[in-house]
Amino acid sequence: MSATQIISPNEPDADYVLGRPRLGTVWVVFVLSRLYLLLLFMPQFSDLQVYFDYAVRGVDLQQTPYRDFAIEYPPVAYWLMAVPRLLSEEPITEEVYADRSQLVRHYSDYAAAFRWIMAAVDLAGFLLFLAVIRRRQSCQLVPAAWGFVIATAALGHFLYDRLDIALSLLFMTWMYARVRSSSSHTGKGWNAFSYFVLGVSVSFKLIGVVAIPFVLLSDWRQARADRNAFRATAPLIVCGIAGAVLPFVLHYSSAGLSPLEFLTFHGERGIQIESSYASLLLLWSVFGHGVSVQMSHGSADLVSWISPKIATGSTFCVLGSLMIPAVWSLTRRSKGDQSAGTKAALLAVLLTLLFSKVFSAQYLIFAVPLVLLLSSELLSRRAHTSVAAISVIISLLTTIVVPYYWFNTHPFSGVENPLGLVPDLHSFPCSLLVLRNVLFALLVGWLGFSLVRTSRTAVSGS
Repeated sequence: MSATQIISPNEPDADYVLGRPRLGTVWVVFVLSRLYLLLLFMPQFSDLQVYFDYAVRGVDLQQTPYRDFAIEYPPVAYWLMAVPRLLSEEPITEEVYADRSQLVRHYSDYAAAFRWIMAAVDLAGFLLFLAVIRRRQSCQLVPAAWGFVIATAALGHFLYDRLDIALSLLFMTWMYARVRSSSSHTGKGWNAFSYFVLGVSVSFKLIGVVAIPFVLLSDWRQARADRNAFRATAPLIVCGIAGAVLPFVLHYSSAGLSPLEFLTFHGERGIQIESSYASLLLLWSVFGHGVSVQMSHGSADLVSWISPKIATGSTFCVLGSLMIPAVWSLTRRSKGDQSAGTKAALLAVLLTLLFSKVFSAQYLIFAVPLVLLLSSELLSRRAHTSVAAISVIISLLTTIVVPYYWFNTHPFSGVENPLGLVPDLHSFPCSLLVLRNVLFALLVGWLGFSLVRTSRTAVSGS
């Protein structure tokens, strides 16, 4: 039985009326939750102050990005931060920038504009998410849609105040282009576009780079079967490189290699408190080993005598985990299934998150849709619904800790929480984080096992 035979779009289903899924309630919840987050909700954790400062310095004060002030993000991410200031008709002068009382009004306008832009991005990403599943596994659409809407709404403190929903849109655009590339008439153009978008995602946030080898390997094997490997894949490579490299090239004349310094910033980061390794350190501390919190690189890290060794080893763990989809991609017998490379690429991104030394709460904004897309391809309807439910639980556990049980004493409001995570490492939020990471690890492991098992079942049944 093949992956696409596990479920059939034509099977009877209570969620379908005349062959069309019931999404009306989903859309009502989506619209209401997003309006609430935009108009009534006040996020407790926001990076907009940082984005605003970058934008003002680059757009209004005419400073050179990356050369005159350091930016911890790749170029496309900075461009997005600058958009609200580019749209503003009221410039900020040096005098206004130095007067924080005057700057507050400009920041409020910037924050409102940024959030509305992110809301539009969110809507576009959701539409593409639905379009991908509708074309690939339409009977999985309703549970996937519910999982997307509820899990991302649960992450409301980060949804429109961080950049990750834009990365999710890039991933959804890439996936949609991959699905459309199966067309015999326009497939080549859509596939080239998919590589370009995936390249752009790398120049937005680096994690997309792990997906490129798997889709390229799949396309190369398919082209090799047709004895046209180089001619077919060369344009794809060019498009991927163009998307990833051109944004850096555009900054080279003014900033040189400074845009690459964000790599040093992230390479120096320690064991972030929400990562899988941090959960192991928290469990390790139960046996009397010293573990403490240290604020560094804009996040809370766990520190012990073994932390530097774990941070160094995390790179090898990521590379080792990527061997799972790599070996599967190289050894699978079928060479004509283009979607196989996409599935391996999705798993590669999830494995990277699982084994990375940094796993911030907002990463779930793009991770959850990827989980739902992959599970819709690999699992039965019931199992896929379970994955959607677990994804919601993971998001809820994350939000309980971040921000509600994050600080013992909030740095701005001064409100005290004796059950806070930072810096006292109270057992309650620690337990929730460990449970969250265990669930995420089980989810990724389930999908990885299903990928290999489904492939073997397809081969034995062929």
